[in-house]
Amino acid sequence: MNWKGGFLRIWLVVSASWIVLVIVHGYRPPEMSKLESLRADLKFDDCEKQRKLNYREGDDPFKCFPDIAPAAMPWLFGGATWYEIDWYLEVALVPPIALFAVGIVGVWMASGFRIAKP
Repeated sequence: MNWKGGFLRIWLVVSASWIVLVIVHGYRPPEMSKLESLRADLKFDDCEKQRKLNYREGDDPFKCFPDIAPAAMPWLFGGATWYEIDWYLEVALVPPIALFAVGIVGVWMASGFRIAKP
């Protein structure tokens, strides 16, 4: 039996499950009401129409878009701050990486501290 392959498959399943669990736990629906969302869409549409009517060579084609920031895109991050996003990334990724390191050391110990030869 190939223990390394079996542990790798178990690690992949456990890590993927953990990351999905953190995503599900951290998800927050947008805090923007439907009316606010509609107003933002209409404002963007008006800006886009004006940009098309008054377009000149060299104009910025992206000036109607909001700044790329979580607070500016509540529909993407649920209004989360960068601190919260960073915290969830750490919670989602550090345990699988640590588990992988512990698994490698465990397999190495189980093999009698021998290095596999190709």
